[in-house]
Amino acid sequence: MSSPTLRSSSASVIEDLYRKIDETTQEVLTDSRSSMDTSLNEKEDEQEYKIKSSYWKLVSHANNKPGNSQPKLECISAVDSIVAVASSEKRSNLRIYGLDTEMHRMTHISSISLPDIKCLEWLYDPTDDQSENELRFLLTGHSNGIVNLIMVPLAPTCGVEHAQIIKQFNHKRQLLYYTGEMDSHTSISRPTSSLNQILQMQVTPKTWTRCNRNSMLSLYGEHLFMWDTSRSRRPLLCTRTGGTSCFDSNPSTDGILALSGRFGVSLCDLRQTQQQASLLFIPSQYNKESVAVSWCKSDPNYICSASIDSTVMVWDIRMLKPVACLKQDTPGINSVSWDKKESIFSSSDDGKLVHWNLNDINIDNIDRTSQPIICTTHDGHNTDVTISEIGTPIYASEEKIINMTSCTANESILTIDNQFLGLHSRMTEGRPRSSSSVTCVASEKSKNYVLTSTNTNKYNQTNWSSNSSPTLINRSLYNNDVLQQST
Repeated sequence: MSSPTLRSSSASVIEDLYRKIDETTQEVLTDSRSSMDTSLNEKEDEQEYKIKSSYWKLVSHANNKPGNSQPKLECISAVDSIVAVASSEKRSNLRIYGLDTEMHRMTHISSISLPDIKCLEWLYDPTDDQSENELRFLLTGHSNGIVNLIMVPLAPTCGVEHAQIIKQFNHKRQLLYYTGEMDSHTSISRPTSSLNQILQMQVTPKTWTRCNRNSMLSLYGEHLFMWDTSRSRRPLLCTRTGGTSCFDSNPSTDGILALSGRFGVSLCDLRQTQQQASLLFIPSQYNKESVAVSWCKSDPNYICSASIDSTVMVWDIRMLKPVACLKQDTPGINSVSWDKKESIFSSSDDGKLVHWNLNDINIDNIDRTSQPIICTTHDGHNTDVTISEIGTPIYASEEKIINMTSCTANESILTIDNQFLGLHSRMTEGRPRSSSSVTCVASEKSKNYVLTSTNTNKYNQTNWSSNSSPTLINRSLYNNDVLQQST
């Protein structure tokens, strides 16, 4: 954690950036912080990299009685220009927004009551027609081990009046039925209380061709599940991955995952004919317990992981060794995101969002036979000329950053703490700056949906087949067609 002096100083800076918004112009968004620009220093011969940050207050503590637990934001998911945010509130805890990352504007679309949500994941648009499709599908993971697939109307003209639960995936029941296990061993990075909840969900990448599109990968009770969201209520795969706290899918190669947990980092191959997936542990003195992992979306030869010692390791999976070690000066890194090859973002418990500019070290040209390059942030007190200062901290919150996700548009990152949603995007060259570009616009008559279950006929209206027989858990994920591993 940062020193009290630094925390007090940053608190006063952020407090000065608060901007009141007329409550009559909105229904859900109750507060906002003004946008601020953070310059990220690059080489002198390169264009200056600037990050623009805007904040919206989504949860208010003003109307809660003393002694009651305060509501807080829990998780976030974004796809295209649609954002879903879940909170611990009893009603209207799931909110859907439209997001303009260029103008930094957010519009409230609807509110849904669906308690105890711990993770969210949007499905890809099944019609591939973003301009006309007004129905989207969202996965919600809950504290009881159930994942709901809900249909979310985005406009009154879509023909569906209310959000509806169209399918449920009961992880607790399936794990008990096939393995006889309800709990698993405890990981340092995960408290015991979280073992019975859905820890993470992810939709398989569009490039994966050996499984149906929008298949779901989920982590529950230290078991990795794979489900076909369009067909069976039974998982295609259930394999034990003891000590796993996070995973990420290879963006180009079918069936390959990166896992992180108390074992460090490992690669997981789901393309096996047996029930158990193949695990390849990365042997390295730098492979310490990790809490987060991310593939480089633009170059699948690289992954990055966040270790419990406040370092971000950049790995070349072809060599099974790290090429760079990014050291942060404060403890508690809890999430990493790596979309563009030149930029890694990491978030931490002290509210910092750090941008790591990999252009300064060019990871492709690093000598693989040498030790990994050591890098630090610009605000550190570094006197060693052999250490590269490539990290720029953004003081995104005065509280712990709970969740972070990337936006496909404009190289943007979304963060949430207990109350605020933050949008952090690279400024476009030549775009005029405004004194207050944060605008919170809520629909005049925003609907508050209460979810009701429906039959499978509603589900079939999406042109997804539900007539196929369910696939048993011990059946090969790819119908015994084992792919040759890429080199």
